[in-house]
Amino acid sequence: MDNAVLRTDPALDAMVRHLGYEPVASGQGLRTDVELVQESQERLGRVVIVPDVELSPLQLASLMLARAIASLAPQQPIAVHAAVIPPASDRVHTAGMYRRGSRDIYISTDLLSAARSTMDTVLHELAHDTSGADDGDAAHDAEVGHLSSLAAFGAAANVYSEQLGDPNLVWRGV
Repeated sequence: MDNAVLRTDPALDAMVRHLGYEPVASGQGLRTDVELVQESQERLGRVVIVPDVELSPLQLASLMLARAIASLAPQQPIAVHAAVIPPASDRVHTAGMYRRGSRDIYISTDLLSAARSTMDTVLHELAHDTSGADDGDAAHDAEVGHLSSLAAFGAAANVYSEQLGDPNLVWRGV
């Protein structure tokens, strides 16, 4: 099995699967789950922020919506950046990233061409902040749903009217 890693910590199983691999109990010559997650963190540490002035009007409109949605976080401030994000593993594309220490959210510039993808990504990353949970954890999944409903209520209450009214904003999915 070419997507296997040696399990040393069952608590990492969900993250290992999120990275496109399958944890196994034994196997000679396999890297461990800890090594895989460590490699992932090293890759993601090479994220490059793209300044707002380098974004197209379409990308900037989506980023401004993401920043408005990030105001759902009870503890402010939380920063949202456009970025070039390396893949978390050789098996998955990385759409967004959350850095716990600085409370920064990074959204791949590839996704900023569509508000729907941007919104999905910022809600997913924001759920790491508000739940404290990792990808694959039930608490994270539940928090994504909770934040999505709060964002929908905010949109219905015209909280994001300025961002949603931007003529450069395109809603389509990627």
